[in-house]
Amino acid sequence: MPPVPVNVVPQPIPGTVVSSGTVALTSPNLTTVPVVVRPTAGSTNPVIVAVATPGAQAVIDAGTGSPRIEIGVGLANGGVQNLSGSVVQASDRTVANMVVNYQGAVISGTGSQKVNGNIDLGGARGGFGTIADNAPPGTFSGTPDTYIQTGAGNDQINGTVGIDFIRAGAGNDTIDAGAGNDIVRPGAGNDQIRLGPGNDVVYLTVDQLQGTQAKVINDFSTNGADKIQIAKNLQGLVSITGQGTKQIVITLSGAQTGTTTITSNGQVIKPDDIQFV
Repeated sequence: MPPVPVNVVPQPIPGTVVSSGTVALTSPNLTTVPVVVRPTAGSTNPVIVAVATPGAQAVIDAGTGSPRIEIGVGLANGGVQNLSGSVVQASDRTVANMVVNYQGAVISGTGSQKVNGNIDLGGARGGFGTIADNAPPGTFSGTPDTYIQTGAGNDQINGTVGIDFIRAGAGNDTIDAGAGNDIVRPGAGNDQIRLGPGNDVVYLTVDQLQGTQAKVINDFSTNGADKIQIAKNLQGLVSITGQGTKQIVITLSGAQTGTTTITSNGQVIKPDDIQFV
């Protein structure tokens, strides 16, 4: 998805509901009122949203029969706009396929912001807890530059050169986090993950470990840079085999069960690359 010229498309204010077409988010909102993208079911035309200001917020609320949702960057005055501190969240009912492409996005310079970890994802947003609640403990001492959460479709996500917190829902997703010290919390499904340069974390909770699934990390680095982190409350409920090789299997027991196979197309996954946090 190429950058969208913001001066030729509508620019909804926070609280607006968008059902079709192409829009640009140029009104920041640092509290809790996002633009809501709720596509018309049965439409075949994608809904396109360009994030074009620091602190912009959008909730994607796309049920069965919704068209594809495309999220990208805005273009104005001859340059790509700053989207630092932006929050794009799919509600729990979102099943449409999503494409998020933040390649080339600006996340530094005048007016730059960090993600507000205290934003409540629940209520009308259709999620649970705050952004910080859904991240590994300690994440918000080095606050992310963007928050990206997709739904239960087969999604494609490309992050920025900064620190992205990427949450992919269920489905067979393709994730390229880009440069920066990113947090990737994949959903249930068979996912392809590229972490990119930086000290990156793949974060797994009970939501990611239920059922049978496979995840491929195409560039896992074991030189101290990349880690697989598992929620600490699962420490007594999971067993891990294959450490020291390029394929590990995480088996979840208890009230929820599952088998997750993680394959590294990079370096081997050593025991100290796996942490309970």
